[in-house]
Amino acid sequence: MVEYSQMVSSSFSYARKSVFTKLVFGYYVAALLLLLILVYAISQAVSQQALAAGQFSATDWASILIALAVLFAAWLGGIFLLVGQVIHANSFLDKKQLSPSNSLNAAKKVFLPALGVIISVALVQVMAGNLIGYARDSVSSNVILALFITLINLLVSLILSLVFIYTMYCAINGASVKNAIKQGYELFSKNKLTTLFALIISALIAAAIILLSLIPIGLFTALVLATSDYNALPVLIIIGLILSLIALAGIAFSMVFYQTFILSTYRTLSKGNRNATGKKK
Repeated sequence: MVEYSQMVSSSFSYARKSVFTKLVFGYYVAALLLLLILVYAISQAVSQQALAAGQFSATDWASILIALAVLFAAWLGGIFLLVGQVIHANSFLDKKQLSPSNSLNAAKKVFLPALGVIISVALVQVMAGNLIGYARDSVSSNVILALFITLINLLVSLILSLVFIYTMYCAINGASVKNAIKQGYELFSKNKLTTLFALIISALIAAAIILLSLIPIGLFTALVLATSDYNALPVLIIIGLILSLIALAGIAFSMVFYQTFILSTYRTLSKGNRNATGKKK
């Protein structure tokens, strides 16, 4: 039996204790900074004249390739830190807390299988999305039908995410790419409703945390837009930065909570599956 309340409690406990560690908080700070750098790099990579003329110089192409290389490196680094975070959370749930550095060292051993699983699942989602997108484009003249197919596309994407939700954890647990996909699918197929409930609970709580963390910066932004006292601008900038950090911490907390809750679900269902297999034997 899945004890959702216990999983919520342990996930909150882990997120509260680890959200400010260099492993977890650093991941989300780095991801945000790299995203901002990438957006700026791409905006600067191609000149407005080149965009207008549709012609790119060698310098433009080089800048674009460098920006894409940065994005790819950031993506790989983000996945590596994510794997390290899952290992760190798993050790916490086992009450054998690893240090962030030991978690990252352990991540090196399972990084490639986890990466392979993530890429494989992404390819399946992209292929399904392209097929449905092709059907939508063929009926683009019918707005209602095109909108309906778009909704189907979103639904299929959500279903695929749900079906393969445990595959990364299986890879991190030592399975090969093929076996991780197989084990993850089998675990989901035997626990469809439990997985759906776990996803809904974790997503709702994570969304609520994000919303609460964004309220202060939202109210502050409205206050700044309404004020005309430019003498207080330096103070407002400092306050804005502090509130932005609070919002970022809230987002990081919610993401850590979500990952840990899904990990807890995987652990519980895997243990139940092993027990059931043992009884059959």
